[in-house]
Amino acid sequence: MELREVATNELDYLFDLADKYGTVFSSKRWIDLYNAENVLKLGYYENDGKLIGGVFLYKRKTLIGNLLLGFPFSPHVDIFFEKENKNNSKRNSFIKQLTTLLVNYVNNQNIILFSVAFNPNYKDLQPFLWNNYKVSLLYTYKIDLGLSLSEIEKLYSPERRNDIKKAKRDNVIIKKTDDYEVLLKLIKNTFNRQSKSVDIYFIEKLLTNYNHNNSFIFTAFDKDGVELSSCFFIYDRNTVYYLLSGYNNDLKHHGAGPLCIDEAIKYSKLLGLKFFDFEGSMQPQIEKYFRGFGGDLVYYPYVNKSFLLFEVLLKFKKRRLF
Repeated sequence: MELREVATNELDYLFDLADKYGTVFSSKRWIDLYNAENVLKLGYYENDGKLIGGVFLYKRKTLIGNLLLGFPFSPHVDIFFEKENKNNSKRNSFIKQLTTLLVNYVNNQNIILFSVAFNPNYKDLQPFLWNNYKVSLLYTYKIDLGLSLSEIEKLYSPERRNDIKKAKRDNVIIKKTDDYEVLLKLIKNTFNRQSKSVDIYFIEKLLTNYNHNNSFIFTAFDKDGVELSSCFFIYDRNTVYYLLSGYNNDLKHHGAGPLCIDEAIKYSKLLGLKFFDFEGSMQPQIEKYFRGFGGDLVYYPYVNKSFLLFEVLLKFKKRRLF
């Protein structure tokens, strides 16, 4: 087997494989959000030349060297491949080979940093460890949408249930809407309040490209029609991801956001999806908030390696990961 860049005439087939075996974050619509020169499209080829899978990585050039990363706004990178009927031993050996080929490819690139979070369903990263990469853990919460609504609601913490009850008592109205301008405005307000920068251009591009396509928005309004909170969700054939949200800084209501999420969970069940993913829960305050919805804690592996001098610099900035 071989891992190499995919020729232009094979990209359609590569994306077909990604749609069938990957997640929304390896779909053509998602990958096309990024500038083509920043996307490395790699394919796994059998010895007879058949393309059977692939992986997409984000390339970035800097003044001091090249980087291979996960994609901005994407929680993970997929290693996707055709799934054949193999016994467990053969399947494990096959996946080990996929990872080894990726490690060998990365080792042969002229880069100063590799930093990628992988899909939590892809377990075998031993070849990275064997090649002196650091593997750490990131976390998210997932709700099993196979449960009934009453079973899901019983998982909520008392605090989260009280938030939702208060929103209903205060006549907070939740609407499923296509108006991403309201969401965009609330996102800007939220990040301004936190004195954090955010790529508004990319977010607007994302919202435009996904409007009416595998996504939905729930927005909370007070009784006078003033928006309080807005949340954006994106989904594939199995899972819905809570990707973006924004809040009204002047009219804070602790129940507006939870009620939006509660309605999104109900709508996701109607769509026949299997899981509701909170898409990352690493900040303590956010983790506590998401934990209150009673989902299962799920880890996904984060793989890092850098040249020594660059790693020393990163240890001061991102000590937890390097």
